[in-house]
Amino acid sequence: LIPRLYRAGYSVCAPTLPGHGRRGNPSAAQLHSLLACVAASADALDPSVIVGHSLGGYLVQRHLEKSPVPRAVLLASLPPEALDSHERAWVKAELKGARARAVIDHALPAAPDVDVASTSKTAMLVIGGIRDRVVPAPWIRNTASRYGVRADFVDGGHLLMVGQPADAVARAIAT
Repeated sequence: LIPRLYRAGYSVCAPTLPGHGRRGNPSAAQLHSLLACVAASADALDPSVIVGHSLGGYLVQRHLEKSPVPRAVLLASLPPEALDSHERAWVKAELKGARARAVIDHALPAAPDVDVASTSKTAMLVIGGIRDRVVPAPWIRNTASRYGVRADFVDGGHLLMVGQPADAVARAIAT
C-alpha cells in the first residue's frame, strides 16, 4: 500500500509500533505505548490523512479523540467498542502468528471504548475485506455506522495493504 499511496502523491510514514516488527517483543505492546507511538508520528508529520489497519485502526480512533486530522481511513479495523473476552478470543484464533496473538493479549485487555463523538471533526473512510475472518464484515459495518458513513469492502482478507486489495484501498484513499 505504501508505494501505491506514494505514487498517488502522498508522503507516507509507517511507524513500527512497540511490540511489532521482526524483532519486536509483544510485551512492549502496552496500550499507552502504542498510543504514544501513533501520537508522536502524527505530531511530527501533521498528516492530512491517517490510516490504521486492524489494531492500528483502533489506535487511530483513539488518537482522533484528542488530535483530529482532516481524514482517517480504518482498514479492517477493530471496532470503537472495547472487545469483550469472547471477541478477543475470536481475533486471536483467526490471527496467524503467535506474536500477533501475544500483541492482542498485551494491548487490548484494558482498552476502553472510543469516544466516537469526539472524533467528529475527522472525515472517516471505513474499509473491510470481504473474506476477512479476523475483523468480520458485521464489525466493519458497525464501525462505519458508528461514524455515520458507509462501509466499503474490497476483495480481500485481513491484510488489505498487500497485493491486489492494496490497489483498491489506494484508489479509495485517493478519491
